[in-house]
Amino acid sequence: MALKNQYMRNLTYKALKAISVLVTLTGCEYHKESILQNQTGQEIDLIIHFNKKRLEDTWGGRPYIPFIQQYGDGPGVTLEKFDSVNLVSHYKIEDNGSFEIDQGIGGKRHKPSFNELITFKVCYKGDSTTIVDQEGFDRYFISRDDSNYIWTLK
Repeated sequence: MALKNQYMRNLTYKALKAISVLVTLTGCEYHKESILQNQTGQEIDLIIHFNKKRLEDTWGGRPYIPFIQQYGDGPGVTLEKFDSVNLVSHYKIEDNGSFEIDQGIGGKRHKPSFNELITFKVCYKGDSTTIVDQEGFDRYFISRDDSNYIWTLK
């Protein structure tokens, strides 16, 4: 019985030590994200044309269509149409919904890249805004702290 108790104490100690090491290592990592937030009071449309060459290079022959079909998937976001030949996705984003473009934990702090996209078009209130390059992306997605880039539509 004493041997079993000693074994359990050692196991508990090792588990706590492993957890504390993990917390220490990941606790210093920051979260980064790029988000389109809809606060317009109505549903908005988002049309994204993906860069086929860039995706093929990045994915190295692996299937990337499932990735595109789940891209930006989240609460308040619905993929309405997907053109798998031209790689164009049409989304509806509900009021107070958010479309996540990029996210991650840790790594080098950097501005989100527009490389995977050809156009990013937002349609709302009878108007539209189209982003076609990194400069446009940087103009609309404002950084709060060099790691979170948010475009809030009101």
